[in-house]
Amino acid sequence: RSGRFSNLGEAVTEIPGVSGVKRSHSAVEPVVRGLGWERVQTQVDGLPLYGACPGRMDPPAIILQPETVQEAYVVKGVPSVTLGPAGTGGRVMVSTDYERSAGSPPEFGGWLRSTYDGARDGVLGGVAAFGGRENFDFFGSFAGTALDNYKSADGIEVPAGQKEFGGSISLGYRPLPGHRLRFGFIDLEDRGTDYPSLPMNSENTSSRVFNIGYRIGRTGKSFEGFRFRAGYGTVDHKMNNEGKSTRKKIEAETEAESDTFSTSLEGKWRPSSAAVLTAGADFFYQNRDALRSRHIIASNRTFLDHIWPDALQWDVGTFAELDIEFSEAYRLRVGGRFDFVSSDARAAD
Repeated sequence: RSGRFSNLGEAVTEIPGVSGVKRSHSAVEPVVRGLGWERVQTQVDGLPLYGACPGRMDPPAIILQPETVQEAYVVKGVPSVTLGPAGTGGRVMVSTDYERSAGSPPEFGGWLRSTYDGARDGVLGGVAAFGGRENFDFFGSFAGTALDNYKSADGIEVPAGQKEFGGSISLGYRPLPGHRLRFGFIDLEDRGTDYPSLPMNSENTSSRVFNIGYRIGRTGKSFEGFRFRAGYGTVDHKMNNEGKSTRKKIEAETEAESDTFSTSLEGKWRPSSAAVLTAGADFFYQNRDALRSRHIIASNRTFLDHIWPDALQWDVGTFAELDIEFSEAYRLRVGGRFDFVSSDARAAD
C-alpha cells in the first residue's frame, strides 16, 4: 500500500526472482524464473483466478488492488500439493481475510491514501475501514485509478490511459472457541484501458471474486482440526479496436467471459511433535467463452470467430503431505496428489 502500485501484478515484480510481462502500462503478468501465464497461478484464499481475454489483456493479478489484499506471498517453483492443481512455475498466493486475535477488544479504525502520478498526469488512491468486537472482524475498502498517457524518453506519446474503481469486504465470526467463519468479496470495474502492444483496447471489464471458509483449530490435540474453503470468480471482458490504426478498415470487438469455482476440505494430524500430516480433497471448475466480430468496411461483411469455444475444464483431486522438521536447518516434505481431469470445448465445430 505504498501508493506506487495500482495492482498486485505490479507489486510482486519487486520480489527477487519475479519479473513480469506488461500487456499495458499496469497490466503486468507475473513471471517466475522465466515461466509465466497460467504456469504461475494467482490464487485468492485458495481460489485459482483466470482471465477472460484471449489476448491475455487481463492477467488475474491485476484484478487485485492493494487495498483488497491483507497478505500476499509468492511460491517459486513446484509448490505444496495441498495448494491445488497446476501452477508448475509458481504461485501468487493472496489472502483477503482480515483477522484479529481472538478476544481482541472492540475497535474501529481506517486510513486514506492518495498518490499523484506526474508522468501520467493522474491519481490513484483508496480508503478503508476496519475493526470489530470480541468475536467479529470486518474490513472494507474502496479504491480508484485515473491515469493518462505518458511520453517516452524520445518524446513519443505512449497510450496508457487507465480508468478503474473497485472495493472489497471481509467479514469474520467466531461462533465457538477455535472456530472461525469468514466471507470475502472483491469487485473491480475497468472503464477503459489502453493496450499499445495489442490490436485492441479494453472497453469495459467487470471482475468479481467471492470466498467463504470455515475452520476448526484444536491446540494440543493429535487431530489439529480441519479447514473448508469455497470460492467463485467471474470476469466479463469487452474490448475493441477503437483508436487503433486498423479501425479505418476493420471494426473489431470481442466479448469474453471467464467463470471459476473451487472448493476444498483438508484436515491436519500431528503424529509427533515434529511431524504434521495434511490430507484432503479439492474440486476445481473453469469455463471460458469469447466471441469476436470483425466488420470489413470495404465489403460491408461481418465475420464471427469463436476464440474461446465455450471451453470448460473440471478437476477432482485428492492429496496427502507429511512435513517433518528435524531441526531449524533441516526439514523434509513428502507429498502426492491424484487428479481426475475432464476438458471439453462445447462450441467447437
